[in-house]
Amino acid sequence: MDIQYTSDHLFHFVGHAVPGDHQKNFDTLKKVLSAGCVSHPPHENNHGTVGYKIDWDCSLSTEELIIPYVTCFADIPEKSLGIHIKKYGSFGVSFWKETLIMAGARPVMYIPMHPLDGLSATGGKIILKDLEAIYKGFNQQVSSKRDNSKAEWVKRGRSLGKEPENEDAAINAMENAFSKYFLAFIKPFDSQLGNDHQDNYYMEREWRKYGNLKFKSEDVCKIFVAHGFKDQMAKDFPVYAGKIEET
Repeated sequence: MDIQYTSDHLFHFVGHAVPGDHQKNFDTLKKVLSAGCVSHPPHENNHGTVGYKIDWDCSLSTEELIIPYVTCFADIPEKSLGIHIKKYGSFGVSFWKETLIMAGARPVMYIPMHPLDGLSATGGKIILKDLEAIYKGFNQQVSSKRDNSKAEWVKRGRSLGKEPENEDAAINAMENAFSKYFLAFIKPFDSQLGNDHQDNYYMEREWRKYGNLKFKSEDVCKIFVAHGFKDQMAKDFPVYAGKIEET
């Protein structure tokens, strides 16, 4: 028996705010297809922002300390989309996994949290608390004490893959890399929640991509709509007529 655990194409459903409002989500999906762009807030039709924002007063465990500007996709076998659709509505689009990989998407790093995991030095809550303390302490004790605004290496920038040229550049690069490539891809979740719980994010198998995803019709694997919307979607977007499925 062939059991599928992952998917060849990743999904982006548009109705997280109002999963049951079919008309609103239908209109949102049409905007996505018309623009050829899956965007992150504030949903500007360009390539988006490759970066993140930090709020030093917030916590890593609530995902508010560092917030990356990313578009998100789910690696779920199509036959198992039921739970995801309940949370995000019936309207979405999927892209071939290889297309997203080439665009820079990759999986998040899930960290489970349990009421008793504080008893272990490697428990999820302890790890998150320690990472947060190290990150904030490094900024307070090292990064914030250096004035790099006028440094020549800041003006020139650093090419990806090139080693930092001095101590200040190395400190800056290390903090940026730790923020952008590691902390921004951490996804805490409550391990006691049921599989179908609204806040059990582990079941989404989330992938993140910095910036917006600009796409062409050939990049799209399938279009998903609620029952009764297929004909209208095919009429509005004939280029996708053969790719539309009702959820």
